[in-house]
Formats: sequence, C-alpha cells, structure tokens
Amino acid sequence: MNINNCWLLPKNKEGEPDQRFKESLYRILEELGDKRCEELKRFAIETSHLQRDAAKSGLELAKAIFNEANYLEKNCKHDTNNQYGWRSKLLRKQAQEILENIGFKRNNANKLVKTAEWLTSASLDSAEQEWVNSLSPSHLYELSRMSTKALQAVKKEVSHEGFHFSAGQQDISVRRLEKLRRLHASTKYTPTEDNFTRINQLQPAIDSSAASNLELVEQLIELVKDIDWSHPTTFQRLREDGEAIRQLLQAIETSEGLQTHSLF
Repeated sequence: MNINNCWLLPKNKEGEPDQRFKESLYRILEELGDKRCEELKRFAIETSHLQRDAAKSGLELAKAIFNEANYLEKNCKHDTNNQYGWRSKLLRKQAQEILENIGFKRNNANKLVKTAEWLTSASLDSAEQEWVNSLSPSHLYELSRMSTKALQAVKKEVSHEGFHFSAGQQDISVRRLEKLRRLHASTKYTPTEDNFTRINQLQPAIDSSAASNLELVEQLIELVKDIDWSHPTTFQRLREDGEAIRQLLQAIETSEGLQTHSLF
C-alpha cells in the first residue's frame, strides 16, 4: 500500500500533513483499497482544477451580483416590493452561498466575494481599471485586502522606471503582492480601515488555500494590536462585536483546519 498519499493526512497547526498519523493512514488505505483511493485522489485533483479554471467566471458572477445589488439600492430602494431595500441586502448576503451552490468551496467562494465587493466599490481611474482587468483572481484578492498605502506601493513597483503608472505596468507575482500588503499594513483604526470589521471577516481554515488556524490567530493578534484603544467609539464597537470575536476564537479552537488544493 502506498503510504505517500499525504493528501489524506490530517493537518498540523502549520497546515502541513501531520506525520503522526502515518500508521493510521496505512490502515485507512488498507481498508479503502487502491481503486477507491485513486478514484478519490482523481476527484480531488479534478475538482481543484475545475475551480481554478472557473475562478475568473466565478469572480465575474460575484461582481454582477454586487452590481445588481448596487443598482437596486440606487434605483429601487423605495419600491413597494423592496421595503427597506431588502433585495440588495439579501443579494450581498447570499453572494457567497450562490457561488457555493455552483460548486466553489467555502473559502474560495469567500475570496471571490470579497474581491468582487472591493472591485465594485473601489474608485479606480481608467489606467487602474485597465490594469486590474489584466490580473488574475489571486492578484485581485491580494489587492482587495490592502491598505491605501500598500496599494500606492504596488503601483509604484509595477510602474516602469522613469514613467508614471498610466504609461503601463510591469508584471508582479502574487507572493510579492502579499509581501507588500503585510509590509504596508494599516497601523491604526480609522473609519475607512475598520479593524473590528476585519476581525469579523477572519475565518478558520477549512480547505483550499486557506490560512492555517495558527496564522489566523496571529492575524487576530495583530489586528487587536492595531486598534486605537483611545478612540471614543472603540469600547462601544467591542461591546457590539464581542460575540462575533468570541465565536471566531471558538471556531479556530475547535476547527480541524483540513486543507486540500489551491483554487487559484
């Protein structure tokens, strides 16, 4: 029996296959049999490839949903069949569920929705819009998580030496974008960079390219450090969002954090 099927192993806190379960894996594979094992492995790989190939279309769908929600909010807010603007609110709320119903994994659907929400609300000039249209969903997801300072650093880095950003852009890797995002992270709570909102958006690792639970805890600690505790509304927000934060910590503690293949 091939013991190298590490994709079946549980993950450790670092998100890597937990080698302590090797003996258990051997017995699981013995019971499963080569035929079933290969069938499940092929299913996992093909599912991953399908999601990666469909990521762009999934993002376009999410954008269309948010654009429709924005249209309803702007033009149909006072219609008799749209009291309190419930249609736009429901569309935004269920955008992720719609993508999950199509077949995207929860974490991948969440990334696409967060990216679409940013793309449909960001104020981009013509040069910026042309540039983002050329990027992959992975690039756009990293951009959607950036502070204003980080975005400016990215624009400077992709601009050709001696030319403005609008003159054209150089290629940049997703890994480099992630590094710039961390390097130029927002340092204090402001109305436009709400750390309480960012805390509530954190999710425990479930699948795909999700961060490990350890990384989520580290992100949570950094966000709490970034909160301006002298701000007059801080403790009011803490009372309002405390339950959501508690649930997040409980989910991280109890989640198995299983991960498979990357969507993007």
